[in-house]
Amino acid sequence: MPYKISTPKAKEQKKFFRIKNYKDIQDLQKEIRKNGLRDYFKVNGIIYTQEEYDEEGKEVRYANKRTNTGFIVNTKDRYNLGYWDAEIDFNDKWDFFRNDIFYID
Repeated sequence: MPYKISTPKAKEQKKFFRIKNYKDIQDLQKEIRKNGLRDYFKVNGIIYTQEEYDEEGKEVRYANKRTNTGFIVNTKDRYNLGYWDAEIDFNDKWDFFRNDIFYID
């Protein structure tokens, strides 16, 4: 009987093939304004992992290590006002990655 070797990363990636794939950043921005943030977002087939957030409620950073891209979600105060004013700043030259984060893609 053959044994199937499965890594935690493979299991996580399999789970994320079922999440909604947003066609572009504007589509994602509409979703965030409506439903808030999650740990992972999939945009145009690329999975972005949440890296960090500030304690003041103004920004949340997402990145993809494979493509060296990322984006920052800016709000005035997400704790008191929500995400209705969320703006996304996309960066196609993301040069800082954390070693303590498990990037899915």
